[in-house]
Amino acid sequence: MSHCPRWYLPRLVYEVTIRTLHGTFWMRPDPECAAIVAGAFGHALRRYPGVRLHGFDAQSNHLHYLVSATEPAQLPLFFGLVHSNIARQINQLRRRSGVFWSRRGKVIPVLDADAQLDRLAYLLSQGPKSHLVASPTDWPGACSTPGLLGDMTVPARYKGLDTCRRNRLRRTPRPEAELEEDVQITLSPLPALEMLAPDELRAVHAALVAKIEADHAGEQVMGAHRLAEQDPEARPENF
Repeated sequence: MSHCPRWYLPRLVYEVTIRTLHGTFWMRPDPECAAIVAGAFGHALRRYPGVRLHGFDAQSNHLHYLVSATEPAQLPLFFGLVHSNIARQINQLRRRSGVFWSRRGKVIPVLDADAQLDRLAYLLSQGPKSHLVASPTDWPGACSTPGLLGDMTVPARYKGLDTCRRNRLRRTPRPEAELEEDVQITLSPLPALEMLAPDELRAVHAALVAKIEADHAGEQVMGAHRLAEQDPEARPENF
């Protein structure tokens, strides 16, 4: 296992990967799970405004994302909040308890501009390279692809479990729908791309997606419908 760095540098991009215990498909890309993951990121970005999120992709049994920070001391706090919220809320969704993540996660510095684009392409390619969907745009789970190809925003809403618990203890509980807060995610361009105009930035992202589609053209894929119906307690044969 690669351990998290003990200190972080301002504006340096980090690639974070964390996997579920035994590779179990608890993060199956159904709408409820996708909402939890997006909400966890949106909530953490509100809590730690010194963190910049450049991209994210939640597969059924692992999560990838790219971050940097103007206030590097916020990064480990951000990681902890995102990972703990996802674990607690998906455990509740799947009606289970206990350990969710296999390890703390792997955090790797991305050292130059070419590497930044390479790691973003890798993140975007998760579904196609695993023969799950034909294009990054087909992935039904939580991901940053629509934002990267659009206005750099991803819709997200957050409802904390502690807030829900306290609400249930009130003499007159509020409707659960009122407990949600809008935590729309605003993605930040990679430092290598931050000088580009919005249309130029979209063009770079679109070119990465087009190359992934071309690289995997004609391959047999599982498809979004079957993915959303897979058993969340299943796991890969080889993990």
